[in-house]
Amino acid sequence: MKISDSIKEYILDDLDFALKKMEEAKDKDELLYFFSAFAGAVHRAFNIEYKSDLVFAHLILKTTHETITARLKSILSGNEKNIPLYEHQFETLIQISKEFRDKISDNKSFDSVLKKMAILTYSATGNGYYLYSKGLIKI
Repeated sequence: MKISDSIKEYILDDLDFALKKMEEAKDKDELLYFFSAFAGAVHRAFNIEYKSDLVFAHLILKTTHETITARLKSILSGNEKNIPLYEHQFETLIQISKEFRDKISDNKSFDSVLKKMAILTYSATGNGYYLYSKGLIKI
């Protein structure tokens, strides 16, 4: 995907800051808070320079944030003990986020990265956990 240098720089600055903070996060809530900057940066960017690929990315990133945050809150409140989140899922979130950042930087399609993000997101749902437990979802 080709975007102007100024929009690309804007997005990359936000993503680089968010990634640094995600890696330094003291807990999962903080990690997810900084991950939310991915959807925010993309959203602001396509308001300035519309690209349908950015709308697609925004929806996947926003859904990922909302889904994993809801699962974490449910676990922490004690309402949902049967569907855990694993450290590996958060490590994978950081790794996929880096891949997304790199695709933006290289002006390349990020569809394959967003597919990984969607699968990671699904692993945080009830049925996703079931499929992950069976070894069908690999993240």
